[in-house]
Amino acid sequence: MPAQISAMPGTRAGAVWRNTTKKGRAYYDERTAVYAALLADIDSRLGADGDHGIIVMDGTGTDRSYQREHRKLRLAARNIVEDPWFIDSRTSQPVQAADLLAYTAYQVVQRHPGKDYMWDWWSRQLPDAAPPRRI
Repeated sequence: MPAQISAMPGTRAGAVWRNTTKKGRAYYDERTAVYAALLADIDSRLGADGDHGIIVMDGTGTDRSYQREHRKLRLAARNIVEDPWFIDSRTSQPVQAADLLAYTAYQVVQRHPGKDYMWDWWSRQLPDAAPPRRI
């Protein structure tokens, strides 16, 4: 299924990660910083391509930190249109596929000994995608 995502016209498969030992509020702040960096990267790539995009995320949107990061982008120059759209993966096959893609990236980075059969899923299923990138 991850290969089907990257084969969809206008889509790119990618993943980012960051190690942290932070907990509680510090973890929440770190996660927000990672999302902000990802958002800036996507916005920049869209701008370089002369394109616009929308972020679709699994969830309900109750965590407002994602919306706050979108609102920090300069409205006149941003290439990401709108705040993120939240869709419950239980009701959307494309979002389920994105969840699988994220889990695949997690296994590449985590390299859990009991899941060694998954360590090459990313490169096998998404040969044209860059490997998960540390930010």
